[in-house]
Amino acid sequence: MSADTALLSDLVTYLNRGVAPKYVETGGIRVYNQKCIRGQRVSDGPSRRTQASARLSQVDKELRLFDVLINSTGVGTLGRVGQIFGLDEPATADSHLTIVRPDPQKVDPLFLGYVLKAYEPEIERLGEGSTGQTELSRAKLGELEIPLISRDAQKSASAFLYAIDKRLNLLRRISEDIDVFARTLFREWFGAGNSEDWPTARLDQHLTAHRGLSYKGAGLCESGEGVPMHNLNSVYEGGGYKYPGIKYYKGEFKERHVLKPGDIIVTNTEQGHEHRLIGFPAVVPSIFGDNGIFSQHIYRIVPLDSSYLGREFIYYLLMAGHVRDQIIGSTNGSTVNMLAISGLQDSTFSLPPQDIVEKFTATVRPLWEMAERNEKESRDLIKLRDLLLPMLIAGDLQLKGSVELLGVLP
Repeated sequence: MSADTALLSDLVTYLNRGVAPKYVETGGIRVYNQKCIRGQRVSDGPSRRTQASARLSQVDKELRLFDVLINSTGVGTLGRVGQIFGLDEPATADSHLTIVRPDPQKVDPLFLGYVLKAYEPEIERLGEGSTGQTELSRAKLGELEIPLISRDAQKSASAFLYAIDKRLNLLRRISEDIDVFARTLFREWFGAGNSEDWPTARLDQHLTAHRGLSYKGAGLCESGEGVPMHNLNSVYEGGGYKYPGIKYYKGEFKERHVLKPGDIIVTNTEQGHEHRLIGFPAVVPSIFGDNGIFSQHIYRIVPLDSSYLGREFIYYLLMAGHVRDQIIGSTNGSTVNMLAISGLQDSTFSLPPQDIVEKFTATVRPLWEMAERNEKESRDLIKLRDLLLPMLIAGDLQLKGSVELLGVLP
């Protein structure tokens, strides 16, 4: 080990797994799990609640500002890193996460967080065990060598990188708020999709659904080697487009398997019968180019030329309570739950007057466009951050005065 590096275990005051949670529906404290650590950030969304413990042995497991959380079990998840930038309530982590608490006397806490984010591939390789059951040991993690540049350089690098992350979080919150606003507006104007004041219509009177490509695994490829393929993993549970789920395909496909930005896709398959994913829609973004294809596990929704229903209205209608209940009732299957095209298209709803639908479209469309711009800016910022991160933590690139200039440290 050289003079300008130190073992991770020598730079922290705490390095251990989280708690074995005792889940509760209400009360207790927030508990983060591996689903909360994605894209080098900690998300509250997938967290749960656990009983608070008064045991002294659990006090250190209550999270603090700048704690680093590392996914520590399972292939594909082990090694993901996120850092706590803010806490609005007491919280802890479950036993599948390792809590790393920087010692501010020995290293800038933010700097250590960014180093560990840069070292995700190395941390992943520290996993031990059989396929699918890999574990990250505390001892192995503690032996990780951390580069130590001057304290001023650490703070300057942290300030610059945190400024990028702060902007990313703002863009993400704006896009999330846009979706919440649009869903709320739909409920206020159209209710659950059924109103006694409006005539009843069927979805097949206003749209058609088309099944995607039944593809072969041999045709899957890396980005740049084939066309983007939107698939079951391209839709979030509860609806919305899931950018990390994109695949690429270089095999054969037909024109009917092609879709374009703005098209609505709907999942038709789900493991189990919890109805968290099946029947939920997403809108294909423009970020992946002008053309793509879609797999057999999703439908492409095409509004009829004779219908005045816009894609914005159709998208939220598919998640409205009355329509959603019908879609769920049309699913069937033993282990794998399936939704037939007829089960989707036969659903009924109350058809609002054209002027109200058009007013909704005119309100929501520019907000969707803003969310797309936010996504593009976010991707550009992530590319910049990932390009500069190795140089900043190694001291090869120093940003003089970034702390004073940016003024963004939490």
